[in-house]
Amino acid sequence: VLAQAAGGWGVEGVSITTYATDTRQYRKYDGTTDYSGKCVFAHLPPGEYQVNASAKGYERWSHKVTMPESGPPDPMIARLVPRR
Repeated sequence: VLAQAAGGWGVEGVSITTYATDTRQYRKYDGTTDYSGKCVFAHLPPGEYQVNASAKGYERWSHKVTMPESGPPDPMIARLVPRR
């Protein structure tokens, strides 16, 4: 996940939470973006996931994604909107 503010700048310190949505077992993965706005979840099992991003001063961002059986998924960009 790459968290970006207006202008395409990476946002450091964004809390990223990923939940598996296609299983009866509860699976949750947490991470935080680095200085470039990047957060990597390596080795997630294939399936459906809900990805949430939250940071102070920004609206919450949410997106559904499918992790493929093989190969890496397409890059995901969380475009953060300033809170009003």
